[in-house]
Amino acid sequence: MRLGRASAIVTLSLLTSTAMASAECAWVLWVQVSEEPWRLLNTAPDYATCKRLQAESVKHTTSPRPQHVKVETSESGANAFVTKTARTDDGRSVTQTFNYLCAPDTVDPRGTKGK
Repeated sequence: MRLGRASAIVTLSLLTSTAMASAECAWVLWVQVSEEPWRLLNTAPDYATCKRLQAESVKHTTSPRPQHVKVETSESGANAFVTKTARTDDGRSVTQTFNYLCAPDTVDPRGTKGK
């Protein structure tokens, strides 16, 4: 009985220290435009600052807005999305998407580097 309780306490302590460590890490604001590779856009000391930088980037992407450009924004967790659709002079519709991601500095959305 005591071994089970001690094991639970150790597990809880490890989870708590892991959560505290991740809260203290730096954060990175990434952007992916349409199908282009992810690019590092900015860094922040904490998640709240990263989200503020993300909101500023979204605002910059959406304004000023010419009349022939339709803009839609949405947010999902650590991601913010902007979709811009414009009409070209020949009547075609061109869409560009922006995906802004706040991630801990230990996460790279470009994937792992092979050796």
